[in-house]
Amino acid sequence: MRYFLVDHENVGSSGIKGLKNLSKRDKIVVLYSRNADTFKIDTMLELINTIKEKEIDIKFYEIPMVGPNALDFNLSAIVGGIICSAKSKNVEIIIISKDGGYDALLKGAPIIFDEQISKKKTTYSFERVPCLYAYLLDDFIKKTELMEALASDGIESQYSVIKTAIINEITKHSCTDINTSFSRICNEILYASEALGKRTLGVAKPHIKKILELLHHDYIYH
Repeated sequence: MRYFLVDHENVGSSGIKGLKNLSKRDKIVVLYSRNADTFKIDTMLELINTIKEKEIDIKFYEIPMVGPNALDFNLSAIVGGIICSAKSKNVEIIIISKDGGYDALLKGAPIIFDEQISKKKTTYSFERVPCLYAYLLDDFIKKTELMEALASDGIESQYSVIKTAIINEITKHSCTDINTSFSRICNEILYASEALGKRTLGVAKPHIKKILELLHHDYIYH
């Protein structure tokens, strides 16, 4: 089971674009405060449609206290609650925030809750991403094994360029636009990974270049 904990103060509406790519088993918790309690209309429409079509479990919590790190502390408490109460065999905790301070939490939680974790037959994984699409892209890359193929051909740096470009584009486009682009990008990644899996670099090159072109960036693959 995947738990997505969203620091809305930090990422705003762009942080949860791509909800329609999640499944019914996923759980999303959005923490917000009076400092950040609005959503862009396109994000809200995607949110409403996703809840209606996929019945995804989404909860919103307003943090009553306003001040430095108030939301962060509450999010940390939720992480501890998930660790202690989760019953699935595999639990992923994904914090959506650009705040690097959460990295200390994700490194420390498995140590602090070591006794509780060792008693349960559950495997936990923890990570922080700047937006939902960054996680979805990583997940898709792992499934297509593109990174392994790129690494074997010595061009894994192309992935970081692609990922950075995608995240930059997310902040510029509406949900509809970026959802369409993401789908096309994933198709091109799939084609590229299949080609690289067969070690046919010449076939993969056009697809990698196409991915970058879809993002309207001037990166050229040489």
